[in-house]
Amino acid sequence: MNLLEEIQKPPDLTGIKVGIGALSANDSVIRLSAEDAERAGMEVTIYTNPEGLVDALVSGEIDAATRGTLDAGTTLEVIRERFDVDHVLRVAYMKTAFEKPFFLAPVGVDDCPTLEDKYALLEWVLKYSKVFNIFPRIGVLSGGRLADVGKAPGIEESIEEARAVVKRAQELGLSARFYEILIEDAIKSSNIIISPDGVSGNLIFRTLYYLGSGDSYGAPIINIPRVFVDTSRGKSDYTSAIKLAAILVNRARRHAESERKEEKAEAE
Repeated sequence: MNLLEEIQKPPDLTGIKVGIGALSANDSVIRLSAEDAERAGMEVTIYTNPEGLVDALVSGEIDAATRGTLDAGTTLEVIRERFDVDHVLRVAYMKTAFEKPFFLAPVGVDDCPTLEDKYALLEWVLKYSKVFNIFPRIGVLSGGRLADVGKAPGIEESIEEARAVVKRAQELGLSARFYEILIEDAIKSSNIIISPDGVSGNLIFRTLYYLGSGDSYGAPIINIPRVFVDTSRGKSDYTSAIKLAAILVNRARRHAESERKEEKAEAE
């Protein structure tokens, strides 16, 4: 099953502990979402400050976390400090209006500002693909078509960077193709879309989610050793984000158990 199918019809998630952030203890959207998730067997705890949420994740008090309605900048800063990373790599899990699930990155306005950051994103996507349970088919976008070179500042640089990302992905053994600016073509055969930069990725996300009848289930941070699903504060229901976080924990545990069995078999 793909992630979307599991979110719609969750496996047994009994006992998995998920924390979710809320701006206040009286946040009715968060409270109702937590109650819905608990009916599926998860244990959900609401935290009203980023430090409490992230510290609970680091200590193992909870198995996974989702930002909920907490402030993005403050929460991500706490994550960077607690997990000792310079930046976070978020990959948004979305669905088009035509029910096609896919991952989108970079999706935050300050995500992957350099080519080296995009190379790092590819390496983490390769590692995390086992938990996502996908064979990555990456569609890389630029800020314009090849024919647009010279029409506006930055187009040629964007195209060169996109081609470099494709080359690096292929060197890592990933399936990747350059689609210029044609996201409508990329989505046909790709399950991961790499946007030209964080600003355009954020615009793609917002246009699809708020205007285009698509959906978003959250953006897992893939370069930390625990499951944290980032979310937009504009959501009216966070149940699917809580489920996504729990499902990723469940999958990670199954993957780790499978690896232990393989190692034991090889040792024997």
